Amino acid sequence: MRDIKFRAWDNKINKYRKDGQIQLGLDGQPFLLISDGCELRTENIYDIILEQYTGLKDKNGVEIYEGDVDKDGFIVTYCDGMNESHTMNVGWYLQRDDFEAWEELNYNFVKASNVHDNPELANEKALIEEAKS
Repeated sequence: MRDIKFRAWDNKINKYRKDGQIQLGLDGQPFLLISDGCELRTENIYDIILEQYTGLKDKNGVEIYEGDVDKDGFIVTYCDGMNESHTMNVGWYLQRDDFEAWEELNYNFVKASNVHDNPELANEKALIEEAKS
């Protein structure tokens, strides 16, 4: 059985929150748990993107999360089995930004970055192809 865990990107501060800071309320909404020594307090947060761990590691032993990008601009994404053009198996896939190229996520993946820290990497290949046409 794989570990079920998430990382949380905070759009307000443009970085990932550390483990344990983001909690889910009973209503399913995330909130920030802040500890300043002897007091715990909470803050509602609305600009958080939760990204799930795939249960896989790349060729270098780095954990692969939803939203990670390889050097060719493929983004790790989850498919629920349906795609506009054809039926796919439920699972993790590598997807190009243009949504037309898909391949199954496998152990040959090498994480280069993620869609937040390096968005141009995810778009670079699509821009090159667009410039050629």
